Amino acid sequence: MWGRLDETKLHLSHSFDIAIGSELMYYKTDVLLLSETVSDLLAPDGVFIHTHHFRVCGLQSQLLESMRAVGMSTLECKPTDFLSPADQSDHPEWLQIKCLISAPPAVAARLSADNAFLTEFIPSDTGDDDGEIDSNSDSEP
Repeated sequence: MWGRLDETKLHLSHSFDIAIGSELMYYKTDVLLLSETVSDLLAPDGVFIHTHHFRVCGLQSQLLESMRAVGMSTLECKPTDFLSPADQSDHPEWLQIKCLISAPPAVAARLSADNAFLTEFIPSDTGDDDGEIDSNSDSEP
């Protein structure tokens, strides 16, 4: 149920300060509709905490642009900032996960200033050696 919320879809009596999402995108996801849904659900200073294993080349950039389109900045917390060296060694696949926080720019700036481990999310979706498929491809692995 991604997309702008209106009377025909859902009746909300309030908005949310925090929304949490994990594994929300797969191969063919309308990222703008996802971002619009999150934006509609959040309070004006709300925060969206989300994690993704990007499977399609270009999807990271699409997500960043769609979050910007709904007025949100996106920060990243790298798995190496919270995984122990043993976990990194035992589960190298966890290092491919993107741990993101999207919020209005002023909120994101405060979060980043107060937490040195939060940095601006810079997409790295080149498709090289990370298992991503080309976003222009109609085939799924």
